[in-house]
Amino acid sequence: MREKDNIAKSSDLDGHIGADWKRAHRIWENICKENSAVVALIPTSGTITLNVSAKTLHYVKIGRVVILTGHLGVDSVSSPSGELKITGLPFLQGNYPPASIYSYMASVSVYANGLAATATTAIQGLIETENGQTKIYLSKFVAGQQADLAGDIIPGTQFQITAIYFI
Repeated sequence: MREKDNIAKSSDLDGHIGADWKRAHRIWENICKENSAVVALIPTSGTITLNVSAKTLHYVKIGRVVILTGHLGVDSVSSPSGELKITGLPFLQGNYPPASIYSYMASVSVYANGLAATATTAIQGLIETENGQTKIYLSKFVAGQQADLAGDIIPGTQFQITAIYFI
């Protein structure tokens, strides 16, 4: 029997198709989840306050893959310095043997705007798990060396973040 004949015949079985569709939808809902996470920018010392309307990353989880994206906007700062972390990410990054492989199976894309005038704009993000939480570490490059970024954050700084990691 040809495929289009199958489709025509199965369309006569509306109840059956409806049951199959509902079952497939339930399975998909268990595999794929969409939601959002309210995050924070945490420096080693000092504070960074995010704008109420720009502190949420939206995510899709498909199987063991998490894809995050969103816009973060800084309202105010109080002497931030040191490392800069994005905390509040959903799901714990995978720690399957060998763990080192999964730490390299993550990717972060960062676009920053409105940093301090002296800031270096080559910025990288690294996803790691620390104290039972998955975090994105943001740093900059100065003369080919990784350096802390928190001191370059000023009111009005904005980040566009996209991250992918395994759980």
